[in-house]
Amino acid sequence: MKKKQLTIYNYTAYDAAGVLVKGVFSAKGRGEVLDHILSKGLKPMNIEEDAHARGLSDIRLFERIELEDVLFFARNLATSLRMGVPATEALALIIEDTEKHITQDMLRAVLTSIRGGSSFTAAFRPYEKHFPPMFLGMLEAGERSGQLDQTLMLFADYVERSHEFRGKVRSALMYPLVVVTGSILVSLLVIVFMVPRLSRIFTDAQVELPFITRLLVSISDTLTYSYTLDAVVLVALIATIVWALKTDRGRHVFDTVAVRAPLTKDIVRKTITVRITRTLATLLPSGVSILDALTLAGRAGGNAVYNAALLRIKDAVMAGQPIATAFSAESQYFPKLFIGLLAIGERTGKLADTLKSVADFYERDIDERLKRLTSLIEPIMLVILGLVVGAIALAVLLPIYQLVGAVR
Repeated sequence: MKKKQLTIYNYTAYDAAGVLVKGVFSAKGRGEVLDHILSKGLKPMNIEEDAHARGLSDIRLFERIELEDVLFFARNLATSLRMGVPATEALALIIEDTEKHITQDMLRAVLTSIRGGSSFTAAFRPYEKHFPPMFLGMLEAGERSGQLDQTLMLFADYVERSHEFRGKVRSALMYPLVVVTGSILVSLLVIVFMVPRLSRIFTDAQVELPFITRLLVSISDTLTYSYTLDAVVLVALIATIVWALKTDRGRHVFDTVAVRAPLTKDIVRKTITVRITRTLATLLPSGVSILDALTLAGRAGGNAVYNAALLRIKDAVMAGQPIATAFSAESQYFPKLFIGLLAIGERTGKLADTLKSVADFYERDIDERLKRLTSLIEPIMLVILGLVVGAIALAVLLPIYQLVGAVR
């Protein structure tokens, strides 16, 4: 069953002294707004859905809130608050400078909620899916400590480092992806358009085809038998994969394969470790408790296997174990160097600084490993591409040579 989105409602009511009161409240329906008004001892007069805050499901179909938008918002809001600009005025200025309509509508809804008396955390809660998992936790910690500007700046630094790190990983993997995609497309073009025509020529000439050619023709016949059937099978396959990844079991299987794949497991594990370490290093100085930080870090890792490991670590810490000891019980997922440095940071009382240094170290290590992996993959991909092209060329040329020999 689909979870109903929260909507922003404006309401007017009278208090016990007969004074008209205006307010804003996020709810799933008018009934919840009415309950909220009555719980405050007010007499409701009018409840209306806010025209600028109808949730994000019905606006700008092709727009998305990207990490760059989150960074822009967090950095500008933190700077404005540090300069003494009131939060509502800062949000209004950011809305004017924001280009994406979906981001504008979200921030307008947030601004309306804050003006109605909601906290920052409560105002952003309906839109938490558009932010990293740690965002609401840091907002709440910043509000409680009275250091919202510093907390937002820490969050912005985290988002910026994460964005740069993802960019490096994507850049390193782009070349192999282009080569693989190009080889597949070239092979499909040959199989779908060239092979059927050559097959008819060979059949008419009654040339005995070698095995590799018969295999290629069989593949071509299967793909060209019905383009409608091909489309249905392709869509069904993609839909099945997407559906499986949305289930807990399917996601766990995929993530397990990702952390155990022989060629890439070391980089994948260290990449997830960087995300978790960076998250912990950002959350702890902002005032978030270690237990909440472990929960959020597990979600920030983006891997179901590691998320389960962080939850076990959280349980161990709750039972009284030191953090390093709890992590050492999950040593199959975390490097020994990481666990050793974690123990040192815990003993010296500089856990957050140690975590930041560890994250920086592993980022540099992953960057070097990605460069080496890319330099290793490039010749392998070229060899594979050459073999594929050579096999197709051989399958096409052998019957042609036989045909020419028969004509002579």
